[in-house]
Amino acid sequence: MTTLKQKIQSMKCSEIVKSMIDGLKNVTEKGLHVDMSTFGRKAGNICFGCAATACVLEIGDLNAKDLEIEFFSSDNLQLAFETFSFEDFEFISVFEMAINGLRMGSIEIYNKYAKEIEISTLNENYAGELPYLSNFDYEENLYCYEDYYEFLLMQEKLANQD
Repeated sequence: MTTLKQKIQSMKCSEIVKSMIDGLKNVTEKGLHVDMSTFGRKAGNICFGCAATACVLEIGDLNAKDLEIEFFSSDNLQLAFETFSFEDFEFISVFEMAINGLRMGSIEIYNKYAKEIEISTLNENYAGELPYLSNFDYEENLYCYEDYYEFLLMQEKLANQD
């Protein structure tokens, strides 16, 4: 069985960005309420999480409602995901930091953490805007990240032509 770590390490940077976008678009379907201030918490039957949580749920094809805990964060992520056999919880914690950097509009922060866990880094030569995604405006600003995703796809296509 492929672990979440193995899956993430095999993904192209465009696929990672797309997973964050899709995760945020599918929060209701995934049983997640957006709260960019937490990597995850559960209050009763309601799960709250940020862009990183949404991304992890999207990549892992998971539903937040399946988590059997009251609170999860980068500090105790192992408890949150032990049901799903993830092999390296430190990896997931650093991955969440990378995605959090991306949702803040910082390719540099994303790349710092991406290098640490040996996943695809993002192209920094992007002239477009990547706005800070907050609880209140992430839906209206996702189009900027979709533009960046398209830019990354084009860069990957050009790289494959060489």
